[in-house]
This record gives sequence, structure tokens and C-alpha cells, in this order.
Amino acid sequence: MGKRNAKAKSSADFQLPIVQDLKIVDDKYLDEEQKYEREMQDLLRRYQALKEPLLQERLQVLTSSSEVDGEVTACGTPGLRGFWPEALLHLPTVEDLIEQWDLPVLDYLRNVESAPLDPDKVEKGFGLTFSFVDNPYICNATLWKEYHTFETSPYNAQVDVEIKVSPIEWKPGKDVTVVEVKKKKKSKAGNSAKPSKSKLEPRDSFFRGFFRSLKRGE
Repeated sequence: MGKRNAKAKSSADFQLPIVQDLKIVDDKYLDEEQKYEREMQDLLRRYQALKEPLLQERLQVLTSSSEVDGEVTACGTPGLRGFWPEALLHLPTVEDLIEQWDLPVLDYLRNVESAPLDPDKVEKGFGLTFSFVDNPYICNATLWKEYHTFETSPYNAQVDVEIKVSPIEWKPGKDVTVVEVKKKKKSKAGNSAKPSKSKLEPRDSFFRGFFRSLKRGE
């Protein structure tokens, strides 16, 4: 009965004149906040357009061919080998996800791009695209990750997030997210030793931890 009475009292309080007056003020404030968000989105789009040529110039510099001892360097950024692995290792949001066995794969990373899912409504989220050159590890030319955001209330700026990722198609025997573990079989006295069996077990990896989907509300 206590909870039911508390709910009834709370509902009655919302009908008080002062609460209605505060709601009117809050709605006006929210209207100004939404205008601010629209102008910020316009500013973001304008500067993104200004930055795009610079990002393309960086890509051109990094992907220009480089020769070492007469041989063309086989990697994603031949202009400066190891650029993207080093950049990601200095990015706080992902540095702890990267393992030593991820680095040879990331060495074939050509470019990383970010773009809003809807250019006209940047609040809907953004996507990341990882482009790779031909390599001995993965078949995918690109891997993508999308962050979809959903406003739960216009009054507190709280959002739900859903993450979608592309599946990774590994080449045979090249999946760095697993490791082969051999298990020895015990042999009984007088019997010859049985051959050991091996199986693949998951291990920590950037490609396991970062490219992981997340349902809304999880």
C-alpha cells in the first residue's frame, strides 16, 4: 500500500500549477537546446568537408610506394610502414585491446575512416571503416563498425546505443582470435602413447574485442 500511495501522490504533484509552470519553462529550454544542436551539426558538417581533403592528402602520402633494398614494401602504408598499428596503440579507447599477434594483421591496414550514419542527422550515430590491402590474414577488403544511438528522453540527453559490426572472414589457419591448444592423452601402463589432440580456443584480440556487436539496452 505504501508504494501505491507514493505513486498516487507523485501523480497528483504533477498536476500542481507550479509543476505545470516549470514544465512550460523546461519545454522552452529544450527548444533552445535543440536549436543549439542543429547549429552544432551544421558546424560539424562544414568543418568535416574542410578536413576531408587533408585526410585524402594524408592517405596519398601514406600509401605512396616505398622501396627497401629495391623491393616494394608490402603493407597498408608503404610510405610509412606501421603507421596505423602505432596510431592505434596510442589511442586510449583501443590500446588495451591490441595484442602482439594483432600487429602483423594491422600492418596491412590502409586507412580508417569515420562518417555519420545519416549526414543530415548526426545524432543517429556514426560508422568506422577499416580498409585493408590484400594480405595473408583476412579476405575482407574492409571491416566496419556502426554505433547507432537512440534518444531515450529529450530532457536528460540520455541515449541507448546499439553496435553493429561486419563479420570477419579469416583465411585458413590465419585467425588470430584463436590459438591451437594441444592436449596430451594419458596412456595406460603397457600401452603405447596415444597421439595428442588439438583444438582451437579463443584468445584476446583487437579483432575479437573491438569488432563485437552490442544490442540496444545491453
